[in-house]
Amino acid sequence: MRETIRFLMQALALGMAGYWASEALFWGFPPVPGDPVTLAVTVLVYATVFAAVLAAAQVTRASGLPGLVLCGALFGFLIEGVVVDTMMWGVPVTLVWVPLAWHMPLTVLAAIAALRLGGRGLWLAVPALVVAGAVNAGYFPTVRSDLPGLGAVLAYQLPFLGVAIAGHLWLDRPGPRAEAPRWLVWGLALGTLGLWGLKLVADPQPKRLLVPVMIGLTLWAMRRGGRATAEAAGFGHAGARVWWLALPTVTTVLAGQLVRGGPGFPGNEWLAMSYGPVGLGLWVWALWRAVRDARR
Repeated sequence: MRETIRFLMQALALGMAGYWASEALFWGFPPVPGDPVTLAVTVLVYATVFAAVLAAAQVTRASGLPGLVLCGALFGFLIEGVVVDTMMWGVPVTLVWVPLAWHMPLTVLAAIAALRLGGRGLWLAVPALVVAGAVNAGYFPTVRSDLPGLGAVLAYQLPFLGVAIAGHLWLDRPGPRAEAPRWLVWGLALGTLGLWGLKLVADPQPKRLLVPVMIGLTLWAMRRGGRATAEAAGFGHAGARVWWLALPTVTTVLAGQLVRGGPGFPGNEWLAMSYGPVGLGLWVWALWRAVRDARR
């Protein structure tokens, strides 16, 4: 029971950190700041998806950088293809944008995993967060005319930054990654399949079948490459480096204020064309590694 609680707490901590990275930082200035109930529910959704990813990594023994990339891709497919239907909006582009071009390289790799790897990843994580945050802060003013002032933006961003820091501080406490019991692994898997199945029955679009195809390919590659211990699935002791998270937050806020009176960046198409090839390239590279391992 203690190990199960530890596993759930680690998933919750990842959900706290992931929400800040994906929903707060990169959107920069939402139309309506989220209320506490909405925030809590969204963090719990993120935590549940992270629990499913951790369970998949445990079963497949996904390892090293390829395993980390695939875990990030799995997170993106689950969020955007099972929890919500973004992947269905404009196939095939939306198979990459948003799951592979946003969640995998930004939410998981830059905002969480690289920070957990200490000096080996921090040099990559902070610049990635700064650039992504600034780009999105420049994009958002192009889709709204009532961008709030600096005080309102800080009032929105700083509490979410506090949530992310609390999540990272918790990840420093338990030490190595906890193991989920078999019943929880099965529960997460069947719950995911059940939610996707209900949506298929309610809205039987043939393209919805692409979601389990993408997830299945990712899980297969995770299994083929799962030879060693999962380097990035464990949690090192980070300590004070979580305060580096404040840098991309400040950059995002300042970038947004600088473009208040200007045209900003183009739009979602520009973001998809910049983030998309990176995310797709990493995923295809990890799949290729799995195919190579299978041939051996």
